[in-house]
Amino acid sequence: MSTVRSIWDHPYTFWALLSLPAVPMALGLTSGDPKAIHNLLHPTGEFAARFMIFAMMVTEVVLLFRTVLRLG
Repeated sequence: MSTVRSIWDHPYTFWALLSLPAVPMALGLTSGDPKAIHNLLHPTGEFAARFMIFAMMVTEVVLLFRTVLRLG
């Protein structure tokens, strides 16, 4: 069990999990489709924009509730 725990707690495991979405992206680029780059960039850019908006919303909500809880 300690071997599994040491692998799970290793920082490279985190980076390996984060790089998993790159596998289908790389496979999509090798498909030979002339619009492969557009098909790859559009969804990833849309995801990045949505994730950024969500992160900014969470920050404001946390700040709002901290202020409300202190006043209440």
